[in-house]
Amino acid sequence: MLKSKILIISTMILFILSISAVNAENVTSSMINDTVNN
Repeated sequence: MLKSKILIISTMILFILSISAVNAENVTSSMINDTVNN
């Protein structure tokens, strides 16, 4: 029971981390694009 809870929590943490990593990448690329365009 405890193992499955830990597995679910770690999966959620990985999911959130991957989403935030993608968002950070998008923000960085858009900032670079703004700098290049200006």
